[in-house]
Amino acid sequence: MKNLSGVLGLSFVFCITAVLAVPALGQKIETVDGVRIVHNRGEGIWEKSPRIALEKIRAIGDIEAESEEVAFYMPLDMALDADGNLYVLDTGNHRIQKFSPEGVYLATLGRQGQGPGEFNFPGSLDIDEAGGLIVASPYGQKIQFLDMSGVETGSLTIQEIISEYFRASGTDLLVSAVRRQPPMPDDEDQKKSPDPLLQFMDREGKVVKTFGKPRDYKHGFVNAKGNNVRFTIGGDGSICVTFRFQNRIDKYSADGEILWQAERDLNYNARKPLTKGTIERNASGGISMHSPQFNTCSEAVAVDEGGRIWVVTLERQLKDEEEAGTNTSISRGDQGTTLSMRPWSEDEIPPTTDAYVLEVFDAEGVLLQRFPLDHYADVLRTSGDRLYILDKIRRMQVHVYRITG
Repeated sequence: MKNLSGVLGLSFVFCITAVLAVPALGQKIETVDGVRIVHNRGEGIWEKSPRIALEKIRAIGDIEAESEEVAFYMPLDMALDADGNLYVLDTGNHRIQKFSPEGVYLATLGRQGQGPGEFNFPGSLDIDEAGGLIVASPYGQKIQFLDMSGVETGSLTIQEIISEYFRASGTDLLVSAVRRQPPMPDDEDQKKSPDPLLQFMDREGKVVKTFGKPRDYKHGFVNAKGNNVRFTIGGDGSICVTFRFQNRIDKYSADGEILWQAERDLNYNARKPLTKGTIERNASGGISMHSPQFNTCSEAVAVDEGGRIWVVTLERQLKDEEEAGTNTSISRGDQGTTLSMRPWSEDEIPPTTDAYVLEVFDAEGVLLQRFPLDHYADVLRTSGDRLYILDKIRRMQVHVYRITG
């Protein structure tokens, strides 16, 4: 990997300098301020002659599961090792559940606690090139390194609340989103330019480099939410980024240099927030906060062994009865920090949905094909010809597909 010292500066002034190619009807590729931009239109260049298919193999776990081995509670992440074994970060149960490529339960790693190899509502899981587990607990401000048997080999504590997801880059670095805090009512820098999107961090917790150009909405509160990203690292170290609330997919090199951006057709507004939100200080000194509202564009991204990029997007916005999330409570006192999390929903959640779609792009950002889903989708992983989709909150299960073709 190249030397990662310094901060990447990117310019995205939207002046068209060259039109490069039209790979298929409805697709246009151009260069904008030196950056390759792919404008995808329609259902993908393989729409009329699909070249790949998805075959549902199994689902692991369910909100009504009776077996303790698959009775997940808020599983927030998952990872796969070199042998295709699946590791589910069972956050609400403070453990990792390991399954074979055939879906057979193999082992439980960890338990609730504050000691080595113990977890307290962990939020992120990955496996590095050396085969070690990396578990990050955002609200506990802790990152743990474990061997494949669950024995902790090291840990570090971050002084501030850390980002939701961490991913391993090689054996030495971690990648995370830059943590975005909304401005307070009396902040003087309400309209300052937003921070970069992502950061490289070494295993001592030092930020080595920040990179990625955020969108500047000219509003601090909107910037904090509107630049929320999901990302994954490909086999060549490249970093693919999707934006939850923007019609945008970015690809960066292993050292954080922008390679291209892509967009695609969406049948809902993704250009501006629905509301800008409010932050107000009341007479007693307390703060009332109403978050900006956006239409959601994507939830997850993964890269397969062939370099194709898979993105979970939404065909439509969720209905009220399909909405769900987690409530988190943190209290600090003489006895230390107490953390609690629980799922929430407005209504009884329908067991199936037609809101989600899988989009498949080639390594250069051209949309190839789309697959409608009949279930909820929050996290995406691939291993060989297998594709894994995690439903974190609603059915609390992993859907396993075979990629054919």
